[in-house]
Amino acid sequence: MDRSMLIRALERIALSDEVAKITGYDERYIPTYIKRGKVPQPIGRLGRYHVWDREDLLTWAKEKCIEE
Repeated sequence: MDRSMLIRALERIALSDEVAKITGYDERYIPTYIKRGKVPQPIGRLGRYHVWDREDLLTWAKEKCIEE
């Protein structure tokens, strides 16, 4: 994978800190909120971090009327 592809891929993902920022939830509890269905399921993991598609996350937030 060349550098530009990697950069584009990284621009598309969101981590727990961004989910916390969008939802107003404490970042430490994002895994709990995932289990409770209060935030969308992540698309996967990157090491120990949950990963979301940023565009899907922002669409979900709009549907839930969550302000950024």
